[in-house]
Amino acid sequence: MVTEQRIIYVCQECFTITEKQRTCCEHDMVRIDAGTPGDERSKPLRDAQGNLKSRAPVWWVERYAWWIGDDE
Repeated sequence: MVTEQRIIYVCQECFTITEKQRTCCEHDMVRIDAGTPGDERSKPLRDAQGNLKSRAPVWWVERYAWWIGDDE
């Protein structure tokens, strides 16, 4: 069984998302492994009690807002 990986590219300036690497806002877009469709990394970040910490998917928080995921 082959699992489908979702590799996407995100502009750090305007947050445009594409499936192919390109230049946006005068910078190369950043490669992100967004995981397989439906996996936990695609869901919003929650704390240990299940409370929403961010509406952003976990893969985004890991890359751009890692401090949100830090445990207190």
